[in-house]
Amino acid sequence: PIFTHPARSSSSAAAIPHTTYLHTPTTHISSYPAYESIWNHTFRSLHVTKNATSSSSLSSSHDASCPHPLLAIDDSQLPRQREQIVQFFFETLKAPAVFLAPSPMLQAFSMGRQTGLVVDMGGGGCRATPVVDGLVVEKCVRRNGMGGEWLNGVQEELIVRGG
Repeated sequence: PIFTHPARSSSSAAAIPHTTYLHTPTTHISSYPAYESIWNHTFRSLHVTKNATSSSSLSSSHDASCPHPLLAIDDSQLPRQREQIVQFFFETLKAPAVFLAPSPMLQAFSMGRQTGLVVDMGGGGCRATPVVDGLVVEKCVRRNGMGGEWLNGVQEELIVRGG
């Protein structure tokens, strides 16, 4: 897998081939060549290159480049990973500018708001994040381990008890 969770055993990841695991907030990239191949495939599929017919100084495994500034969601808690991602965008993809934005900030902006409380519920838990004037207030972020998987268990228990 390209993205792995540190607590997930490698045997369970190997049991399902070609599976991408995304877990928040401790997601980290375990294979940068695979990560790079995803971006290369994406740029080729979207025809995002400076000039598709020109000969590139990049090797065939690094054949995509991005002539546009990149805006990417930063869901990483690891500063070293952020640094590696930005370095990858600049050096490998030749992006002229890169901005890693926190997901709650982009979610607030998508609703036309610079200030708000963003509640994000996933399979593994919930997160409430205050956004004030376009900035995430990190000290006030609250996380809870009760998410979609927990709700499924509660519903299953209610169905079993009720019928």
